[in-house]
Amino acid sequence: MRSKRYKKLVQTVTYAPHFISIVVFVFMITTFLNPSTGIINILRRMIGLESVHFMQYAGYFNTIYVLSGIWQGAGWGCVHIAALSAVDPDLYEAGWPLILPGAVSAYNIIVTRTFFETSVPHELFDSARIDGCTDYGYLLRIPLKSSSTG
Repeated sequence: MRSKRYKKLVQTVTYAPHFISIVVFVFMITTFLNPSTGIINILRRMIGLESVHFMQYAGYFNTIYVLSGIWQGAGWGCVHIAALSAVDPDLYEAGWPLILPGAVSAYNIIVTRTFFETSVPHELFDSARIDGCTDYGYLLRIPLKSSSTG
């Protein structure tokens, strides 16, 4: 990037959501989606579209939730990509250096653990322990197989 101002703007827009409080982040999203003063609706009106009350309709929730999560996680992903630029390129072929940082984030671990604890009956865990199954073996044989679609 040639322009330092543009580079700083891109870095701020990308990194800021990861480093700020979730309360501030939600306030920013609400402000951006405001039907009268939000930047999204201002841009819509500039190209001739009507304003949309994004926060009023439940149908927009999933899209807003996913896109805001991607935006918030992009800063952390960029930090990992920058760190990986010094890693041996042969490791990239396996794909693990790009997958693991996001997969082992504290939030993802908590959500995954909660899902497995609430979706798998405790009797299965107890019987696996009696049969001598390790934590890793339990994870591979019971929750992952029961949560797969096929």
